[in-house]
Amino acid sequence: MKNSIDLFQRNLLYKEVFNDVIQCNEVTREYGLKLSDKDVKEIIDTRNIALQKSGRIEFNGQIINKIITAFCDSPY
Repeated sequence: MKNSIDLFQRNLLYKEVFNDVIQCNEVTREYGLKLSDKDVKEIIDTRNIALQKSGRIEFNGQIINKIITAFCDSPY
């Protein structure tokens, strides 16, 4: 039962972070950039791997949003 609750909470958090990141498209669209669902999944998966390897936790995906919006107008 506890494993089911943990899995549900992780899935709920994943969906919340996914939706937050996909909303960045509203900002990046004016620069001709759009993240696909696949792009967002890769970003979240990479973030999760990095957090796991460093032993850190993050409660939301806000840092991802900040990075995306900070670099969306960059020529690189």
